[in-house]
Amino acid sequence: NNAGIVGLNVTQIKLVDSSNTVTKSITNGGIAPGKSYNTAITFAWTVNKPVDVTVTTGRGSIFTTQELPP
Repeated sequence: NNAGIVGLNVTQIKLVDSSNTVTKSITNGGIAPGKSYNTAITFAWTVNKPVDVTVTTGRGSIFTTQELPP
């Protein structure tokens, strides 16, 4: 989701856990303010193993969060 007031362009999404890393380059990741972007990424999720999710934008901003599969 783009919660900002200017558009942004997602260029890369990276998923990492202790035994697996998947990086996906994005070529159509433009997100207008108030809109969202969805894409499918194949990743071997493991129950109760935290996954770091990193999103990189065209301006070099990096956003990171962590997900914990149930």
